[in-house]
Amino acid sequence: MDSLKLNIGTNWHLLQQKLTDVRQRAEAAMPAVNDARLHIEQWLHQKSGEAKSTVDHWVERGASDCLNKRAELAEWAAILAIRVAESGIDDAERMILEAIAARRDAEAVAGCAPKECDWENPRHGAAEPIV
Repeated sequence: MDSLKLNIGTNWHLLQQKLTDVRQRAEAAMPAVNDARLHIEQWLHQKSGEAKSTVDHWVERGASDCLNKRAELAEWAAILAIRVAESGIDDAERMILEAIAARRDAEAVAGCAPKECDWENPRHGAAEPIV
């Protein structure tokens, strides 16, 4: 494998560095993303319990404080949802890089018959990609 790494050259090293960077970024973001998910769930729960009659009553009464607080919470939930979506994009980038690295390894190493692999079918149980 060491000779494989040397033969591939800088492309292999750049790929490994990019994978390391993406992994570290994901690990660093994990607590904030988990916290964002929790807050979004709380907001959704609160939103589901909110009666339209209550909001209508606030509008009729001119309760701008209540309506402003409701708007601020919705805006904050939107910001958190964007953070979670960005995390999903980072996860997808990591999966792509992992797939590229695995494919390069598989193509570089000759003679790896399926019987030598640890699994019978690498796609077994995997969902088909959405095209």
